[in-house]
Amino acid sequence: MSWLTIFFGWFSVFIFLLVAAYRIFRLAAMPLHLRWELYPVAHEPRPSGGSYMEEVDYVQKPRHFVLFGEIKELLSEVFILKRV
Repeated sequence: MSWLTIFFGWFSVFIFLLVAAYRIFRLAAMPLHLRWELYPVAHEPRPSGGSYMEEVDYVQKPRHFVLFGEIKELLSEVFILKRV
């Protein structure tokens, strides 16, 4: 094995770790309030299908969770393939 092969092997590992650390840092630095919910959330009782995070003061309001809605959505997707 030549020194050039060893050098490029270690160089590619170093570049991979550098880019992975950069992407993790960039994702961790993003604020939570910019998270978009673009799909209906089955366990939340909103008729529009959006998330509780779309409201202005969602942190101060109590969070409602409907287990029946989630189970109903899951069963309709598994047995009927409703959204496929």
